Amino acid sequence: MEETETGESIRRLDYEAKITGRAEYLADMKVPGMCHGKILRSPHPHARIRSLDTSKALSIRGVLAVLTRDDIVKDQGIDPYYGPVFKDQTIVAVEKVRHVGDPVAAVAALEPEAAEEALSRIEIDYEEMPAVLDVSEAMAKGAPLLHESVRMPPHGFADLAELKPVEGTNICTHFKLVKGDVEKGFAESDYIFEDTFTLPTTQHCSLEPHGCIASVERDGRIVVWSTTQNPFVVRTQLANIFKVSVSKVRIVVPYLGGGYGGKVYPSLSRWRSRGRPAGRSGSSSAGRKSFTPSPSTRPSSG
Repeated sequence: MEETETGESIRRLDYEAKITGRAEYLADMKVPGMCHGKILRSPHPHARIRSLDTSKALSIRGVLAVLTRDDIVKDQGIDPYYGPVFKDQTIVAVEKVRHVGDPVAAVAALEPEAAEEALSRIEIDYEEMPAVLDVSEAMAKGAPLLHESVRMPPHGFADLAELKPVEGTNICTHFKLVKGDVEKGFAESDYIFEDTFTLPTTQHCSLEPHGCIASVERDGRIVVWSTTQNPFVVRTQLANIFKVSVSKVRIVVPYLGGGYGGKVYPSLSRWRSRGRPAGRSGSSSAGRKSFTPSPSTRPSSG
């Protein structure tokens, strides 16, 4: 084993493939017969979904399946709710949408153009509701509730076991940190500064976008190629969603074009799927921002 000095720059094992452009990221991967997936997202920050009509979308040539809440809530083999800490996320919106961009429906088609057209043909009747756009307003008494009840998973991160949500409010936990004699510290201070600090929303800028390719094999095994930093979390989440053992789920991580903590959970905004959709009724299944048709002979891409 070659010895190195502290502070010495060491070349990465994959540096040559990446700097020459030979590295194959997930977006470069092609699986024969893949179908393309598109996701319809909410234009409203808070709204109840009165009705959904996908008949026009399903009539478009090349569309294989359309997934909505009507497909997952009737399927006993799927848990519509998931999350590593609180089970407050849905595969697609069930009762209502809770933010602009919330997934409402997913389409799988032979070509991306057909999937895109299908999205525009899905008819949704929204009942807009008061939105919560400020943290202080969200904590105020009588504020509109984003979640009427708190769903806690049976297992989660050990360091988050002390989370104590407040039922009937938007408060997910109340954490206090006190060290030393605070009152004495104030009394002995020459100056006391009090202010409120806010930061803008930020997002990691990675070399590659989020994405995944999913396949359901003939034996029911779920295989997902994912741009994730934590394949074990994604595997557990998918196993819980589909109510199967983690041994039935395999996560493959190709070259990762940067993560910085932004690719830890099942946040797969761009997706592809491989496997035969279960007819045109939309009886396929999906994880958050990902789509996994039922077992079949037709692979798919997106």
